[in-house]
Amino acid sequence: MCNSIYHSDSLWKILFCGICIHLLLTGCGTHAKHKSGSDEYRSEHTVPDLGFSYRSIYSPTGLNPDRAARLKLNNFDADWGIWGHNLKKLVANNGDKVLYATIHGAKDASQLCFSSDKLYQLVESYIIDNFGESPTTRIVVAPTDSPAACTCERCRQLGNTPNNSTPAVTWFAEKLASRFPSHRFFILSYLSTELPPDHSLPANVGVLISAMTLPFCLVGEKEECHSPFAQQLTLWKSVTHQIYVWDYINNFDDYLTPFPILKIARQRLLFYKKNRIEGVFLNGSGYLYSSFDDLKTSVLAALLNNPNQSIDKLVREFLEQEYPVSKEWIYHYYMQLEERMPTGKPFNLYMGSDELKQLYFSGSCFFEFFEGLNTFIEQAVGHEREKLQLLHTALSFTGLELMRMYDGQSGKHTKNWIRNLNRAVSDGSLTCYSESEQTLLNYLNDWKLYIDNSDVTDNLLAGIMPQVTMPAGKEMPLSSSALLYLTDGIHGLPSNYHCGWTILPANDVSLDFFVTDMPAKGILKCSFLQMPRHHIYAPLEIDIYTDNMLCQRVKLNPADLSEKRIDGKGKMVKKSIPLSLDGVTHLTVRLMGPDSNKGQIGIDEIAYVK
Repeated sequence: MCNSIYHSDSLWKILFCGICIHLLLTGCGTHAKHKSGSDEYRSEHTVPDLGFSYRSIYSPTGLNPDRAARLKLNNFDADWGIWGHNLKKLVANNGDKVLYATIHGAKDASQLCFSSDKLYQLVESYIIDNFGESPTTRIVVAPTDSPAACTCERCRQLGNTPNNSTPAVTWFAEKLASRFPSHRFFILSYLSTELPPDHSLPANVGVLISAMTLPFCLVGEKEECHSPFAQQLTLWKSVTHQIYVWDYINNFDDYLTPFPILKIARQRLLFYKKNRIEGVFLNGSGYLYSSFDDLKTSVLAALLNNPNQSIDKLVREFLEQEYPVSKEWIYHYYMQLEERMPTGKPFNLYMGSDELKQLYFSGSCFFEFFEGLNTFIEQAVGHEREKLQLLHTALSFTGLELMRMYDGQSGKHTKNWIRNLNRAVSDGSLTCYSESEQTLLNYLNDWKLYIDNSDVTDNLLAGIMPQVTMPAGKEMPLSSSALLYLTDGIHGLPSNYHCGWTILPANDVSLDFFVTDMPAKGILKCSFLQMPRHHIYAPLEIDIYTDNMLCQRVKLNPADLSEKRIDGKGKMVKKSIPLSLDGVTHLTVRLMGPDSNKGQIGIDEIAYVK
């Protein structure tokens, strides 16, 4: 492994839901109308007739040097000297303020100053010490994952504005490109550098463009051509012939539940080829296990070499070689997933089991496939058997999620699945199941604590769907399943906001229940999620109304709300309120959270118990 700074960064979740993911892009290319640059770069990076000149897949299979070589993929670890937003790692723990941006008139360590001579010297020294003058390596020149741009005097003279750092970043990249003509430098088209510069870039300076703004679904040619991504691509084509695109091939909140992307990926690759994109990086699960990764990586590698090929044929050829015993079983299940993906309905890449079920995932088909794997595990031998066993274990997570959604009971099957996952955690074959590194260990511990030992299983409000009222401008339709989570008698798991939580996108929400024949005396139990990293909070105050009359006002302990988990997990905040519903028809629970535009209230249960 080279001495590169490539450690995976979170992709942006603005669109991307608040959390960031691994910035993984590659490629360079020639644009017919572009006049700058030497013939050396043009000839080296001309797109082949069928595929892309740079092809890389960030997945366990694609990162295996032997497998990558056989699949004719580039080696990510050897290709990049600095990746994504990792430029800031060079200045980590450096207290010199000249390295940092001036934002609103003051130095701010959250962003870099690209007119800083000291920053240039640090990067120059890093390149010399780790890569020398040659051979060629690729360097990403990008601000931190923040929309703020430096507006110090020098950056403003270069052309920076509070929301545009392209001028200073371009100046910095061009200065490095002149100093190191054998290396290639890439500007990241993102946030404050989304717009290109006003002049053509040197031959060894290109751009990395995220395809996140290209609707992620099967779409018509018109939708592709008029997407913000296509418009962004057109602008950058006018200044550089080296354009790499990075795209995505996983559900980044769940690597273990099957996620079919081959049909969508093929359509997108054909679009890139048509638009003379030179290189493509497909961002997957990195080094973490992902269900069907070997199948998808193999097919995607073939499509990167020639996107005109038949997916059906490529899938069959791969399974014939790698899964001779179980090939038909896997083929029919995986291909029916591909067929179930909807057309014309864009979806995000951060989804929980409930969203997947609404989109394409069939629980009955899954359990049929899952149980059938046992037969083929017994019949298979060698490497096929090992891979089937690991797939079956990984899918135990999906089984648990479906069971939690349906009834949350720990029956015989559930206990077996938990045992399988615990074994995989112990031997290290499975660790994290998401891009934000949520661990299976935390998930299993939460299951034991909050589901196996639940205190809300006897919820007398079970099955009653509340009416939700939110402030004007904050209204958001909630699915029936999300509303039923509130009274299903099953706790959410605080390690993952997808697991049983209803996220209310406002800081003042009323939940109205129609109730009859309730016990005269009981306890109202409410449980909330405190996860500041995703702007999800427990309420500060709970007002209880019976038949439209305020009967109780309860404030939560500020200490519960201020705690931030070091491990990134959320925290469950519970509140038990003695209450009488004798003769009451309407119960209203009003939740008031922190006064924040981004604030959301996370809740998993409102239970009335004796």
